[in-house]
Amino acid sequence: MKNEYPKDLYIELKSLAPFYRGRVTVNTKSSEFSTEVAIVHTETDKIYEYVGSYYGFDDEKDAVDSSIQKLSHYFKRLKLNHNQ
Repeated sequence: MKNEYPKDLYIELKSLAPFYRGRVTVNTKSSEFSTEVAIVHTETDKIYEYVGSYYGFDDEKDAVDSSIQKLSHYFKRLKLNHNQ
């Protein structure tokens, strides 16, 4: 992964495509990584839904993997709430 920060990574969200996608923004400070996770408009990149901020990762890959997992859990909670 490139060492330029902040870094935006995009995740296709099949249930919301083509209008929305997931975005993980990776930042680093003092050799520690943090991420912000959001659902954004595909064309404008404006935030549609903010998922959360996560801190304290020692490794960029762990930060990204954990953030994608948080996005997945977010959708599972939405689906459960929608079905009740």
